[in-house]
Amino acid sequence: MTETGRPGLAGQAAEDRPAAHARVTFVVSALVVGGAERVLTALANGWAGRGSAVTIISLDSDELPPFFTIDPGVTTVRLDLQTDSANAAAAIMNNLRRLIRLRRAIRRTRPDVVISFMDRTNVLVLLATIDGRWPVIVADRTAGDPASGRSWRFLRRITYRRASAIVVQTEASGRVIDPWLRRRTIAIPNPVLEPEPPLAAGPVGGEEPHLVVALGRLVDQKGFDLLIEAFATVVRRVPDARLEIWGDGPEREALAAAIEARGLAEHVTLAGATRQPQAALARSEVFVLSSRIEGFPNVLIEAMALGRPVVAFDCTFGPAEIVRDGVDGLLVPVGDVDGLAAAVVRLLSEPETRTAMGQRAVEVRGRFALGAILDRWMRLAQATRRR
Repeated sequence: MTETGRPGLAGQAAEDRPAAHARVTFVVSALVVGGAERVLTALANGWAGRGSAVTIISLDSDELPPFFTIDPGVTTVRLDLQTDSANAAAAIMNNLRRLIRLRRAIRRTRPDVVISFMDRTNVLVLLATIDGRWPVIVADRTAGDPASGRSWRFLRRITYRRASAIVVQTEASGRVIDPWLRRRTIAIPNPVLEPEPPLAAGPVGGEEPHLVVALGRLVDQKGFDLLIEAFATVVRRVPDARLEIWGDGPEREALAAAIEARGLAEHVTLAGATRQPQAALARSEVFVLSSRIEGFPNVLIEAMALGRPVVAFDCTFGPAEIVRDGVDGLLVPVGDVDGLAAAVVRLLSEPETRTAMGQRAVEVRGRFALGAILDRWMRLAQATRRR
């Protein structure tokens, strides 16, 4: 299942890199803000930069421009197929329409390989290419727990058998995928991506005293309710500590109520969504990931790349394959609110520890370098053509 990381690939000579595919087609549901969308865009840009003919097909419309910058050498095709269905019959007809339009769009790109991101889109792509005319690599971001409904989960189990390869983000994710799919499953982590526009990492320590930052969609999965509970303990130990939670989502009102109920209005801010998360991260002394479950938390490696020591719940997927506990951050058992508070207090109270961990955290730039990750994707794409 696994292709382990090899330090040093980031500086690999160009002549040692895998040869670029002639034609690569990526498929995604929408070109919106999101970790998967950002990684897909970076891979497409990288492939194009190495001389390939690259197309991104998305199911959304072109009413809004892509959230992330796409290289001028990458062709984008937006199919405007994200329509709501009034009933089951309409859903069937809409999905048939999607399959026909999607197949036509893929065929026009004349791909050597098709790469699809996200579980529902993966299913549609595998159904649209059911004749096996093109090798299809699916990037599964569900960490063994697809969010789609029962019918989509059934289709995923059936169609994934047709995939030439299944890419997961962590070794742990690969171990929980369906057993009959593991032979064609490979773990390739996400790369560290530079901010847009580029942002220089400053010293550990923000403009405000003892600023802690968390970032993510305001949903139950991200555990911000647990972080707010923990921060009530933090401010008793470190009275000038401040917490900024960046992001938006359906839990905003509940989180605001929790902040008020705990008397934390002067210490905790729901800062809203941001198009430049690295700017928020760069102001912090400590970054906290309080998620109950993750796939591969891009924001964690982005904070570390800026030299920020991190505190993270050791949830099932992701953090333990990124954070070296006690070296560049601290891992806490998932759901342990007291442990989370203690870890944050330790880093805020021990500047030498905070600085040392921040200096080691930047090593993620080499461990998860874009060039090395792109090499691994390209080798996998080459292997699918030889099968």
